[in-house]
Amino acid sequence: MADLTRKIASFLMGDILGRGLAFITSVYLARTLGAEGFGLITIALSFLGYVAFFGDFGLHHIGIRETAKLKEKQDFNTTEIFIARIILGFLAFGIGFMIIPFLKFSDVQVQLIKGFIYALGAYAFLLEWYFYGRQKYFSNSLALTFRSSLYLILVILFVRSFNDILYVPYIFTTSISAAVILLFIIALKENALSEPFRGFSKLIKLFKSSAKIGSGLFFTNIIQLLPPLAIGYFLTAEDAGLYSAAFKMIIIVMMVDRLLVNLLIPNLSHQWNNDKAGAIDNLKKANKLMLVSGAILALGLAMGAPDFAVWIFGEEYVDSIPILIILCGMVFLTFQNSIFSYGLMAIGEDKAFLKSTALSGTISLVLIICASKFTDLKGVAYAVVISELLITLISYLWFSRFVKLGTVFNSITTILVSMLIFWLSFSLPLASWLESLLLSALLFIILYLVRVIRNEEILWLRNKFTA
Repeated sequence: MADLTRKIASFLMGDILGRGLAFITSVYLARTLGAEGFGLITIALSFLGYVAFFGDFGLHHIGIRETAKLKEKQDFNTTEIFIARIILGFLAFGIGFMIIPFLKFSDVQVQLIKGFIYALGAYAFLLEWYFYGRQKYFSNSLALTFRSSLYLILVILFVRSFNDILYVPYIFTTSISAAVILLFIIALKENALSEPFRGFSKLIKLFKSSAKIGSGLFFTNIIQLLPPLAIGYFLTAEDAGLYSAAFKMIIIVMMVDRLLVNLLIPNLSHQWNNDKAGAIDNLKKANKLMLVSGAILALGLAMGAPDFAVWIFGEEYVDSIPILIILCGMVFLTFQNSIFSYGLMAIGEDKAFLKSTALSGTISLVLIICASKFTDLKGVAYAVVISELLITLISYLWFSRFVKLGTVFNSITTILVSMLIFWLSFSLPLASWLESLLLSALLFIILYLVRVIRNEEILWLRNKFTA
């Protein structure tokens, strides 16, 4: 098996097994706790996500980028990055507990948030960034699968009704801690943290570098973390549960996008420094493949939403169907934004990444909060899609300053064809899941015929698996 094929297989094992098991756990919690209980868990996890973000603040991505370089070209070594994450992690832990008394949530919600905050201690020691940077995806996949399996087993054993909801955060922290220990043992065997700490001046420089990326990531994370918090605060926990059910299905579909991101950052960082022309050529091919795959997945999920939502989450979540259909627009946009936003980080343009996300992220924050306060659940879903569109367009403009992809015509063509097929689906007397399969295939055929994607890109992808 080719080297890249092994890497992709290892990464997919973690995403399919690990995230698949996590999805099953979410479905179990959604059905067991009901929409309101599931919404309470989602709100608490969103709060944890924000606090955990400030406990890392871009160090994860810097760690991937630095460990992908040759040692003599590294600005920071693994020991320095590890120490920096521990410092930020425990600072975030303290700040998180200081914020909690000011939250205007129900008592149950506050108790859940307090419980989840303890996971920050484990997150601080998590070494996923090291293994991603070294492209040793099997170790991360093993840890993710172990963590998700333990989480699922413990949830099934201890959470049987809404009355057991307060067990969930402690089960979550236990599963994270188990994955941390596993990765730590593997890393120590590889002497991953054997490099010397070169003083606090390096840490200060590292924190300055992470501030640029972290500030930019703050705005990109608004799309994922803010909506459940805003919905829970301005609307209801039940609405947050319905939104989360729809968003969970979006996350599963976007595993393909995650594959690109985690392969793109280390590979592009290395190639950009050694063969810029080759890196640009590969980016153009990858962009076309992501354009087509994003459109197919978004269209397929949107058309199959009426069946998928009820099959997976049950009749109680039928009101999440229109939310899921709206959010499918985010799938298409995210596939494109991954090339632009993470591409800027991969080539070392941290300032450009920050500037490209600051404006769009600020507008997105205002849009989502206003939609939560003045509209309904559909309004929030539309605000999320519009926000992702703004982030994508502005990231594209900044990325185009360094790399010209020539993607406008292909993007417009793909959007128009996808919208036409989606409109056509309303006139077909077929089951939603069948329309999803047949019309997604039709979209690929049309895009191939109009040369949005060509044999060149398909052969390039095939060669990546067989070279």
